[in-house]
Amino acid sequence: MNIFLSWSGVRSKCAAQAFSGFFSQFFFWDTPVIYLSTSTEKGVYWDEELEKALDKANFGVLFLTRENCGSPSPWMMYEAGALSRTAGPKNMEKAKRRYVMTFLLDGRASDIPSPVSRMQSTVFDKTDIIEMALRMYSLYEKKPSIPENKIKEYAEFCYDSQ
Repeated sequence: MNIFLSWSGVRSKCAAQAFSGFFSQFFFWDTPVIYLSTSTEKGVYWDEELEKALDKANFGVLFLTRENCGSPSPWMMYEAGALSRTAGPKNMEKAKRRYVMTFLLDGRASDIPSPVSRMQSTVFDKTDIIEMALRMYSLYEKKPSIPENKIKEYAEFCYDSQ
């Protein structure tokens, strides 16, 4: 599984880093590859690494704040557009499905600039965060067969331990 975490600004970056840990723990059976721009090695052509990560992404999460919605980062908008075209299963049968989610740290959904506003948002609330993780779990093709109530309990445990 490849998860692309998009951020712009200090608060958004901190949230993306925290969720990197959450997703690593939650998707325990597959050791997900989580891409943050800060994970690009020194000396590597960052734009090539960015393109590879965008192409390989099964899921994309955009971490939004009042600040980066009020003055949208060109790179974040680029990443949102690229993810909306590529994120999802890598087989033809489900290729039209897009798995890009927005995570709104503060502000209101109406603050999100278009076209990103078309994506359903998750808000900074434990219940909504657990729902986002469970949605990602339900969409993931290589998931283990775990009863829904147990996977929800595990998501809550991962959330509480972060």
